[in-house]
Amino acid sequence: MNWRKFNGEPIHLPIKDQVRTTIESEIANNNKLSVYIGTDSQVKQNFTEFATVIVFLRRNNGGFMFIHNEKSTQQLHIKERLLLKKVLKLHMNFVTYLLNMTLKWKCMLT
Repeated sequence: MNWRKFNGEPIHLPIKDQVRTTIESEIANNNKLSVYIGTDSQVKQNFTEFATVIVFLRRNNGGFMFIHNEKSTQQLHIKERLLLKKVLKLHMNFVTYLLNMTLKWKCMLT
């Protein structure tokens, strides 16, 4: 998966590692952070484009996001598209949940 920042700068680390690094960095800077994940799709002529975003909001201090776009030439019915969107979102939510649990345990142990 090719992830990028909102400004177009590519993310070279695996997304799990980048999210972990980002959360750790924000915690180290004493920022209160909320993380949101969303997925959407759009049908264009002969392909379907999927977009997944991970949004990091700092309380009273702006935010930033990581974006992943993917195109599929496979013809999908609306129910298949909705199911695929849900699977993509659940996958990212699970990755974020594991990272949060790891960070909570790390904070508790230090």
